[in-house]
Amino acid sequence: NNPGGGMLISAHLGNWEIAGSLLKKISTKLNVVMFDGEAERLKNILKKTVGTPNFNIISIKNDLSHVFAIKNALARGEMVCIHGDRFMEGSKVIKTKMFDQTLNLPAGPFQIPATLKVPYTVVFAIKTGTNSYHFTATEPKVETNSQKIAEHFVSELEEKVVKHPEQWFNYHQFFKA
Repeated sequence: NNPGGGMLISAHLGNWEIAGSLLKKISTKLNVVMFDGEAERLKNILKKTVGTPNFNIISIKNDLSHVFAIKNALARGEMVCIHGDRFMEGSKVIKTKMFDQTLNLPAGPFQIPATLKVPYTVVFAIKTGTNSYHFTATEPKVETNSQKIAEHFVSELEEKVVKHPEQWFNYHQFFKA
């Protein structure tokens, strides 16, 4: 119900497509932020399997046009979904700890809600059975400190990874080691 939209921060854990399906019940338009190459592949797969997705894809590009697309979507009162557990070498990061290991997180997913002062929530859709998923979302918060948002995200991610390690699909350099 926030006129300024909101951010859903997740990780490569569980199944975000299922989460998107569960979010059909809300009347707000959904935008999913992803790397440009991934976006094209996903669009093609979705068109072949389920038709047109019920969400808009915002592609991360080198020209930073995605930042403006995110800001515009939020200004229209839409929801923006973004993963906080994968970054590209050379991009700006936030350092924090997970499982007592130093790690780098992409700064954007945490700076955007902090800078724009929009509510955020940490969400996951975890497979719990052959045909069942459990959707979780933290209470929406407005926080102006991106480091605190990142630490909140890591706390939630840690809890889910401990319970469902086989569902974390982050194959990138995550921990600083």
